[in-house]
Amino acid sequence: MDYSRSTGGRSYQTRELVPDRPGSEALVKMEEKIAMLTDTLINAEKRQTQRDQQLQELQKNIASMKQTLVANQQVAPAMPYAPAPMPYPQYQQRLPRNPGFGTQGNGCFYCQETGHMLNSCPHALKHLDAKWIIKNEEGRIRLPNGGQVPNNVGGSMKETVEQYTRTGLV
Repeated sequence: MDYSRSTGGRSYQTRELVPDRPGSEALVKMEEKIAMLTDTLINAEKRQTQRDQQLQELQKNIASMKQTLVANQQVAPAMPYAPAPMPYPQYQQRLPRNPGFGTQGNGCFYCQETGHMLNSCPHALKHLDAKWIIKNEEGRIRLPNGGQVPNNVGGSMKETVEQYTRTGLV
């Protein structure tokens, strides 16, 4: 008798088995397992061949990209890591708020009068005593809340502080 077995899409013929012979079923099971292992090995070899082909394609792509990169570096100049320092533009000197003030370096920054500087300005000292202004940790003149004295009101800092005091903003 000839029995046909199929495992995983592969079929094979067994030898003629005698049904009443002891161990014949074990022989059939063993042949089936051998056939399954053979199929698994063949499939694994196919997958490995596909992976090898993919690896070769990737290596070719990498080599091509390297050649392109080298060609582009030869055509274009190499970019430095940091751009070259730009020369500072030549600005015109800013004019002081009050033309003619401070041209000799002897004018007060607070009241714009000549003859003294901010640290000895009688107006600034009077405003400090009146708590209209304060000096911060850096020694700069500030409003009592710590804000800068705005210079958009016009005139000197003294005039701005006095105007803020008159209007109740300080």
